[in-house]
Amino acid sequence: MEAIRKKKIKRIGKQVIIDLPDDFKAEEVDAILWPSGEDVENKSTPAEIEVWRKDLKEFYSQFNVDLSQFKFNRDELYDRP
Repeated sequence: MEAIRKKKIKRIGKQVIIDLPDDFKAEEVDAILWPSGEDVENKSTPAEIEVWRKDLKEFYSQFNVDLSQFKFNRDELYDRP
């Protein structure tokens, strides 16, 4: 398997042009594109984060499980007939 990783590629309008080396012989390629780390900014405000945390707590509160009577027995884990 041949693989090439280029860290920084500048886009021109809606096109991305990648120059391949002469010894790269694959006829078809898969491409994965994501924004560079420098371009991505965390735009969440502290108020938005608090709302997000509150929503998570509300969602997961419906999945409460009582484990007070649960006893883990490691020997039963690998018990096979």
